[in-house]
Amino acid sequence: MEQNFLNIGRISGQKKANTLGDWVFKISMLIFGIISAYYLIIRALPFLIISEEIYNPYYYSRVVWIWPHVLGGVIAMIIGPFQFIPRIRIKYPRFHRVSGYIFLISILVSALTLVFLITTSSSSLVIDVGLGIGGLVWLVTAILSFVAIKNRKVAQHREWMVRCYMITLAFVVFRLVIDIFSSLELTNEPDIVALASWMSWTLPMCVTEVIIQGRKIIK
Repeated sequence: MEQNFLNIGRISGQKKANTLGDWVFKISMLIFGIISAYYLIIRALPFLIISEEIYNPYYYSRVVWIWPHVLGGVIAMIIGPFQFIPRIRIKYPRFHRVSGYIFLISILVSALTLVFLITTSSSSLVIDVGLGIGGLVWLVTAILSFVAIKNRKVAQHREWMVRCYMITLAFVVFRLVIDIFSSLELTNEPDIVALASWMSWTLPMCVTEVIIQGRKIIK
């Protein structure tokens, strides 16, 4: 009898921990979602308007590559969240598939144009390598999520989609790191950009992996 009560207590404790963990996760995602929406509206959407007033001379000379890069990233950022809504996935499977293809194509366009932007960049090698590896990881996670679902490995597909979307938000982390460190005036601008180029994708990947693996352990 005592053992049964102990088991019930453990189960109840696990449920409370899971519930608390879910709420912390949801609130964290809500806050980050608001921050992402802010940077999307302020820092990304204006670049969809091709104008010398918006692009400075350096970027305007490369607008042919920057515009599709930004467009692909914006589409992926907007479409991505709909891929994780169970009701849409179950009730509207066709929409889920089509939007998934659009999401993948958008990433392909954005990642591939990033390659050209890096090769013609005047930034330091540290920045170029950081952004280049981030773009490669972004592309790989997108491809692996696609391969997983084609092989009917749904669980792995969902995990890779989470990783992929978190790296899609690397732009947000990049701008956030620059704004925070610039406001604190801790170092010079080139160093801040170099730090942001690496943190923009390593930080989301680390956080995502902790969440994915942590949920498996708790369950």
